[in-house]
Amino acid sequence: GIYHSAMVATDNHLYVLGGYRGGAQSTNYRIPVNSDGSLGEVITETTTLPATRYLHAAATNGSHVYVVGGYYRGRNAWV
Repeated sequence: GIYHSAMVATDNHLYVLGGYRGGAQSTNYRIPVNSDGSLGEVITETTTLPATRYLHAAATNGSHVYVVGGYYRGRNAWV
């Protein structure tokens, strides 16, 4: 699995951003939230983070997702 990722919810989707799986990741995943609250199939996004990131935070204002902090190549990634 993947761990130390960040997650945000917007537009009836959950987004899992970056994380760690044998090394830092830049991959993003989108999971649809169905009208009954169940989750749809995990979709691997074609757009990745600009750099690998884990132990970071994420937030959304509804139209943009912001990823801050965490670790990048084993070093602190300060904003």
